[in-house]
This record gives sequence, structure tokens and C-alpha cells, in this order.
Amino acid sequence: MKVELFKDIQSPLILEGFPGFGLVSTITIEYLINHLNTELVGRVHSNKLPPMVAVHEGKVIEPIGIFYNKDFNLIFVYSMLNPKGLEWEVTEAIVEISNRTNAIGIISLEGISKVTETGDQAFMFCVTKETEDKLAEQGLKPLRDGIIMGVTSTLLTRSEKPVDCIFVETNPEIPDSLGAARLVTILDKLIGFNIDTKPLVETAKIFEEKIKKVLENSKAVASQNKGEDFNYVG
Repeated sequence: MKVELFKDIQSPLILEGFPGFGLVSTITIEYLINHLNTELVGRVHSNKLPPMVAVHEGKVIEPIGIFYNKDFNLIFVYSMLNPKGLEWEVTEAIVEISNRTNAIGIISLEGISKVTETGDQAFMFCVTKETEDKLAEQGLKPLRDGIIMGVTSTLLTRSEKPVDCIFVETNPEIPDSLGAARLVTILDKLIGFNIDTKPLVETAKIFEEKIKKVLENSKAVASQNKGEDFNYVG
């Protein structure tokens, strides 16, 4: 994969979100991109990605876009495309971004299947003590046992920078705007966005429909190209 960066950014915190359980990471990142002052500062190219782009409000959405918020020195690596089969290459691209910008760390957002009775809990897997302490103050429990899949798993094994993970329980079968709202609330307290999360559930319905359509189309394209199904959860 080829990484293009249009702007010189130094020492940011990177937040990444790719489609997975409940699409919570994708919905969360898009919500933050749209509600913080962000700009497109780069993109990731690969001829292995499905040959399609999304168009939203008359604008082409990059298959894998790199966005930047100056106020909090944040980079968002965001995609609505399913990365099945490309996890290692996507990770190498994120690692390149983190190295080129001398990032202070990476936060990976994920959904996990329901493991409690209420199904509305959040967990953390932290490699940095400072982040773990901050998340513990918010009532998040450490993830002691489990299986981590997808881009998050490959980042944990390949990244030269610290990778902290935040997981929320979610329904893996449907887009979960409430799970995304929990992620936004956690990030708001961790980073201090002071962002209004109330519109998220309603706004997320629009995101959900857009994301579902993109995933359905990418699945169809992949099936035509490879002659196989394109299911992925993780």
C-alpha cells in the first residue's frame, strides 16, 4: 500500500477505525471527523482494494482517508471498506504513518460480542500505564482474556508505537450507534474534546445506512472479482 501525506504533522495521537463488530469504530471515527475541525491530509492507495469509491454530499470519499485535527493534534485513519485479507498491509500503512509523523501512540477502537448480561460494557487493553489509569477512572475494565482480530490484532504485533485498545460490547449483526456513542463519550473524557454526543444516535442512522451500502457494494465487488464471499468481523 502507498501512503500519501499532504501535510507535515509531528507527534500526533492516531485514532484508527475500520469496519468490524457493530461498525462501532467506523461510526465513531466518522462522527468525530464531522464534529471536530478536521481536514483531509492524506490517503492510502492499493490496487488490492475493491475498485469502488463512495460519494457523499457530492464529494468522493477516499477508500482509506487520513484526517487531521489541529486542536488536539489528532490523526484519524478511517475507512468504510472491509479490510479482510489486507489486515497486515493496512497495518503496515498505519505503522508508516505513525513513524513518519513520530506519533506518540495509537488508539484502536473495536466492538466485541456481548459478554455481560446488559451488553453495554466497555473494556480496555492498554500497553501504556497512563492510558490504562485514565480509562480505569472511567470504569473501564481490563480485557484479561479473549481473542482480538482484524487490524487491531496486527497493529498490536507490528506497531513500533504504543497501541491502546478500547472495546465496547455490541451486536455484531447490526450497526450499533449506541455502542459508538459510548466510544465517543470515553474518548471525550480521555482526550477532552468537549464534544456534544447527544446528536450521535440520530446522526448515526445516516452514517449506518451509508456504511451499510458501502459494505454491501464492496462485498458484491469482491465476490465478482474473487468468486467468494466477503464476510468479516473483527
